[in-house]
Amino acid sequence: MPALTALDTTAAETPPDGKQVFKDRCALCHTVRKLAPELCEKLPAQRRDFLERYLASHHAPDPAERKAVRDYLDECCD
Repeated sequence: MPALTALDTTAAETPPDGKQVFKDRCALCHTVRKLAPELCEKLPAQRRDFLERYLASHHAPDPAERKAVRDYLDECCD
């Protein structure tokens, strides 16, 4: 079994960029501007729960990518 190089471990530890994931996976159909009114009226915990359920069933099967998108959208509401 080959040993991991520093590059391999860094890539494995780097979380996805939420803005980029949104751009690549979501922005074809959704915009932050259109999502913000509905999302930002929710309390942060409610928003995260809603997004977790929605994204899990809507083109974001990877938990790390879902978290990155949730964090990105949370920042948009601040």
